[in-house]
Amino acid sequence: MSASEKPAAVASAKGPDEVPSKLAPAFPATQPTDVFGFLPARGSRKTLEEMDAGVLAEARRRHARIPT
Repeated sequence: MSASEKPAAVASAKGPDEVPSKLAPAFPATQPTDVFGFLPARGSRKTLEEMDAGVLAEARRRHARIPT
């Protein structure tokens, strides 16, 4: 997304020509800990091998339903 496409609001401060002097950010600043997290899990943790097997199984399942 380019700077011109990012959502923004005009700040109320005006310059000498009664033109808005700057754009205010549309969203408040956040920290990674504010937006990233994890969902609660049930059961024991999965091993890397189990996760890899799950990803491959889902890819096979999705690929199998695509008509050719």
